[in-house]
Amino acid sequence: MFVIEKVRIEGLWDHKSIEFICDKNFNFLIGENGTGKTTIINLIAAVLLVDFEKLDKIPFKEVSIYLRKDKERKKAICDRCKKTKR
Repeated sequence: MFVIEKVRIEGLWDHKSIEFICDKNFNFLIGENGTGKTTIINLIAAVLLVDFEKLDKIPFKEVSIYLRKDKERKKAICDRCKKTKR
């Protein structure tokens, strides 16, 4: 099973960038109400599950999730393009 090694989110809510390295055993997201903890978890889940409906609801520019399984490494990237009018 792959584990999340690192998460990088650029342009969250169009202005915040976040990067954190994950421990292989357990991790905590700590912050006051309304600071985006649940949004970050939802964004990670949406990228890994390829949930386009959820991804469309969260404003971000790019999400990179680095995964590791023993010596094998993979990276999931979700890059958002701006919607254009037709």
